[in-house]
Amino acid sequence: MAGEFEGKVAIVTGAAGGINRVILTCLAEEGATCVLVDINDDWGESLATMLRGRGLEVMYSRTDVRDGEQVKAMVARAVETYGRLDILVHGAG
Repeated sequence: MAGEFEGKVAIVTGAAGGINRVILTCLAEEGATCVLVDINDDWGESLATMLRGRGLEVMYSRTDVRDGEQVKAMVARAVETYGRLDILVHGAG
């Protein structure tokens, strides 16, 4: 059965912990391809690895959202990799 967000691509900032981690996990579980954005490499890589281990499509991107050039590069990489962007949850900060 397809999830509510099947075929969608989502970026979630600040997603290595807290409520944003829950949002990203729910989006992935509902079929979204997710870009997990954070500056905490340990937590970000760990969560992305765990979710990929469950068969979910999650890419970790170390991005400091205070730096506009890093944000532009992260969005460009996501669009280049997945071909689109449908959902943005800006929860960092």
